[in-house]
Amino acid sequence: QENSTSSAAVAKGEINNKSIPVAALDLLLRNLTQAYREGNLDAFVDLFAKDARSAQASGRNNIRRDYARLFRSSASRTLLFKNMRWRRRADDVWYGAGQFEVVITDQLASNKKHLVGSATLTIITSDKRLKISEFNYHVQSPAQVYALTGEKPTPESSPKKPATDNAPLPQQDL
Repeated sequence: QENSTSSAAVAKGEINNKSIPVAALDLLLRNLTQAYREGNLDAFVDLFAKDARSAQASGRNNIRRDYARLFRSSASRTLLFKNMRWRRRADDVWYGAGQFEVVITDQLASNKKHLVGSATLTIITSDKRLKISEFNYHVQSPAQVYALTGEKPTPESSPKKPATDNAPLPQQDL
């Protein structure tokens, strides 16, 4: 549902009424993936609401702690969202569902972890800006990843514990 929100406001992530344009939601994801790729912890965490949560992390400070650890331990990382579908849940709450793909290279550039799966996000408006309030995902099994990418699974690329629909990204080193 598009509205007349100016493109300048959308570019800044500002929302001035109850109807959030899909372009603003997509921009939020682009900003998230860019901050993730660059390891820009401040920019990354600023995209989350103060009380944001996933299955094992609650609050922006805990999200900061988890991702600081990931950003320090990896030389490079890529996060892509694909086929995101957005649905309004309330006037200022949107729910998105789609797929994700993550590639993480360790500090020695000797190991790459490649994970794919489904992701869900809940986006709210806070102080006229879009913020992530919930971020959950489900990692596909190594066999499913191989079927999609042709990349043979290794112990390093497999999740450390069974995947759940509510596992937070940092727990799986995403």
